[in-house]
Amino acid sequence: MGIIKISPETKGNPVYEVIKKEDIEGAFLDALNKALPEVAAKLDLLTQTIASTTPEALWTWGYTSRWGFDRWY
Repeated sequence: MGIIKISPETKGNPVYEVIKKEDIEGAFLDALNKALPEVAAKLDLLTQTIASTTPEALWTWGYTSRWGFDRWY
């Protein structure tokens, strides 16, 4: 990107930079590619933490003391 020279007509007025759609899409894609692995890793860590601290009975579906009661009464 080169240096933008401000002409006397625009001095003191807002100057807007035009960004191409492809550049915005590329920047967004780069940000997603950078963020998604980090988010996935944090979700995996959360799942592992929950799985390791939750009683085993909550992860299994069988004939527990409440299962028969909830199902049939």
